[in-house]
Amino acid sequence: MLIISTHGELANVVNTHADATLRHLLSAQAERLADYDLSEIATLVVVEPHDTLDDVDNALGRPLASLLPAELVERQARWLQCVFIISDDGFGLVLFIPADADPAVLAFVEGEL
Repeated sequence: MLIISTHGELANVVNTHADATLRHLLSAQAERLADYDLSEIATLVVVEPHDTLDDVDNALGRPLASLLPAELVERQARWLQCVFIISDDGFGLVLFIPADADPAVLAFVEGEL
């Protein structure tokens, strides 16, 4: 799992990740958030195929189920992009979940489509 909290971390993943679709999705996020301090507005989380639901819950510091419903869920090629607003000040959490993710993780977000 990749946790992205800064523009430097985001740029690193955009420049190095093997999946071209993910790089495109993250690049679009980088453009949208370029005028903001990323650490103050959002955290981006890239779930990897071997990550379990417990791994996701632990990384988020709360159960994924507690974040539902999502503000936005979009399917982009083999990725699901899920946006959650997690505080009153508008802080966001954006999950990128591959189509081959753990079925328990997929079950939570596919119900939001």
